[in-house]
Amino acid sequence: MSVLILSKKNPASRPYQEWLAGAGPLFLLAAAGTGPKDPSGWAWCEEFADYNRNSAVEIRAAHLGQEHKVRRVVSLSEADVVRAAQIRQWLGLPGQSVESALAFRDKHRMKTLAFEAGLAVPRFRAVDCAGEVVDFAAEVGGPVVVKRRSGSGSVGVRVLADRREVERWVAELCTAPDDPWGLLAEEYVDAPLFHVNGIMAGGRILHAWSGTYARPPLNALETGRARTVVMLPPGSGLVRGLEEFTASVISVLPPVDEPTSFHAELFRAADGSISLCEIASRTGGRGINDIARLAYGVDLDQCSARGQAGLSVELPTPSPPTGGLFGSLTLPPRPGELVDVPLTCPLPGVVSYRPRPASGTPVETSPVDPSGYVATAVVTGATPREQAERMQMVEQWFYGQARWRRPATVRGAEPSAP
Repeated sequence: MSVLILSKKNPASRPYQEWLAGAGPLFLLAAAGTGPKDPSGWAWCEEFADYNRNSAVEIRAAHLGQEHKVRRVVSLSEADVVRAAQIRQWLGLPGQSVESALAFRDKHRMKTLAFEAGLAVPRFRAVDCAGEVVDFAAEVGGPVVVKRRSGSGSVGVRVLADRREVERWVAELCTAPDDPWGLLAEEYVDAPLFHVNGIMAGGRILHAWSGTYARPPLNALETGRARTVVMLPPGSGLVRGLEEFTASVISVLPPVDEPTSFHAELFRAADGSISLCEIASRTGGRGINDIARLAYGVDLDQCSARGQAGLSVELPTPSPPTGGLFGSLTLPPRPGELVDVPLTCPLPGVVSYRPRPASGTPVETSPVDPSGYVATAVVTGATPREQAERMQMVEQWFYGQARWRRPATVRGAEPSAP
């Protein structure tokens, strides 16, 4: 018996062979350029170009499953949630079902299930043509948000203030009437965004902690600022409310039987009411797993991988975090080529600092790529405010130290003669 692993990201940061020791032979299907440098210890390794959309991944998975008696499928990336479930269904394997995967991936299905169960959800509508967006904006009578039904990381999210902006945005799309939109329109919620992270199984939460953002994710993406996660002190009424609401959402969605990580985002209005933004059956990004490891000794990815592989998962009994509160920030690149990056961070409260590329490395600078970053850091703080203040210090320090060569110089372009 063996385990199939789907990996969009470099498995070097996820030691599957250590995590899944004793699970049997491991088969790896990975995105091009992310496979292990040393294939020893793997029963099979194969890389695929255009990984997210390449159906050859599923075909190879089916062949491996039938030929090598694959008994479990493991995936940790958002892009693989539905794919892994479809492979399980194809091979008749246990694990998260297609029905469950779609509920945690398709925001329209997710919010419909939550709404039908009586949970608070901003007004929403699946939109497939220009007229539906315009009509929804008129119905709401205020700002609306348009996003991909299966998107993540705030990519492609647009906040449209009024009907004029809606009509301008629709005109810019330049799509044919029969092109599939796959979009969701939502009522804009003017309230702070919080998140709850942890491990779930069988429709209930096994472990959880809550946080917020020092800077809203969409704002950070649009302005090119650091993306930030702030941990909240456990046990407060705010945290209890967030985690109770999240437990209600998980209880009404099609369950994942095995221990699996989750990341929920919630709005909390000034009157204390909570509503669902979205929830995913995978570990949150922006340093959330770093915080979980430091605060609770829980590696959310490891727990999820072991749970999906049918192995036991050990979680601590509910207790306060060790070492205080932790916050994380992810630093995006500036335009150009990174030519000098600080290797260490001397600022107070910094417990982890990792520059991603080496100096002189060309860096993707697209503002719509949430995975584009040049360094990450984790800080401690006695309060959420102190975490945020220290993260701001790190951000200012980093961009004062790092140096980029402008794009024209990178291309070797010279001014043309007059």
